[in-house]
Amino acid sequence: MRLAVPLLAAALLAAAGPSPVLSAPIPCLVAEGVGIGTIRIGMPTAEALRLTGSPAGRVIGVRAAETVYLFTTTLAQITTESGQVSRVATRHPTCVTSQGVRVGDSEARVRLAYERAPGSLRGRAGAVVRYVFPFTGVEFVLTDGRVTLIEVFRPDAVPARVAPPPPGTESAVAFRSLSGRVEGTTFVVVGSVSNAGPPLALFVQVVLLGPDGGRVGEGTTTLVPNPIGGGRAGSFEVRLTIDDVVARFIVTVRPMNRPTVALAEAAQDVKDAGAFTTLVLERLLEVTVLGATAERGSGTFAAVTNRSSLKITGLVVEIEMRRTCTVTPVGSTFPQVPRTFTDVRKGTVRVGELAPNARVEVAIDLAATGPCLGAGAEWQATWKVLSGKVEEAR
Repeated sequence: MRLAVPLLAAALLAAAGPSPVLSAPIPCLVAEGVGIGTIRIGMPTAEALRLTGSPAGRVIGVRAAETVYLFTTTLAQITTESGQVSRVATRHPTCVTSQGVRVGDSEARVRLAYERAPGSLRGRAGAVVRYVFPFTGVEFVLTDGRVTLIEVFRPDAVPARVAPPPPGTESAVAFRSLSGRVEGTTFVVVGSVSNAGPPLALFVQVVLLGPDGGRVGEGTTTLVPNPIGGGRAGSFEVRLTIDDVVARFIVTVRPMNRPTVALAEAAQDVKDAGAFTTLVLERLLEVTVLGATAERGSGTFAAVTNRSSLKITGLVVEIEMRRTCTVTPVGSTFPQVPRTFTDVRKGTVRVGELAPNARVEVAIDLAATGPCLGAGAEWQATWKVLSGKVEEAR
């Protein structure tokens, strides 16, 4: 008789139909500085993986001690360090922060939701923006103006002495050192700042300018240590991915609690054009195999385009082309049966000098030809630069 009650209850629930609460998606709660869902910052790695199940992948983090576990569920990734969870991120649209921000929201929505946060940092590389709230413990990654990832981490302690900079503070804050360098497709700005006045919590804003004066990148970071006491100095390093040549960079020192105030500013021109060789040859150079015309056969010429503001000299490009065609053999055998061939050709293209934002058509020095002749379909081509130099256009 004891089974009658639960069986009767089950029958009544079934008759009543599905509960709208149970059928609705369960929200994923993002607690800034604490965690996402059941995963908490500081939780042992083993316990976190027990809750999440097996990850879809694992990679080494930015620092050697970091491990990033990748997931295809509500969570996007968990970063661990020294056996504990240090960061947790999501890309899922059901996840929402305590301030109501979720994946898909605009940058304006993020700013409005966290307008009272004690400090924020914003960095941009192309279409990607990183909006970090270091004292709140949350970061938003936006692509084309929309939130695509939300990540939680342990927040920094709010400096105990954060007060508006008194009059005359501008002269108390100064650059000790400043330099910029190119590392492949990354521009790195490093420096140090001294403070001769009262303690201040400071950050630096870096703006990269192209040859035409337009912005090609920007980012912010706090100084270390922070705040900086009187008579002391702090250092910084900003790494920005670039997709264009940098001609000049400007660095501005600002107080965390008044980010529109400039306490010190410095600018430097970038004069080493050769440092952008990797960027220009890997990202700003285009090679296209041309089709047939009345003057040339298909796959015998290539168009080489330099989309940078720098001159390229001594360019040698290796090309591999692939194309499928149907050819009817010529001979005495009757009937002639068409045959399908895959034609693979290799060759090189040489350009002595290519001006900025210029395009040239150059004959391909082919190692061999194949059966596919005439106009036909376009060639599928891959190419790589064997040699080339980049220099200022005189």
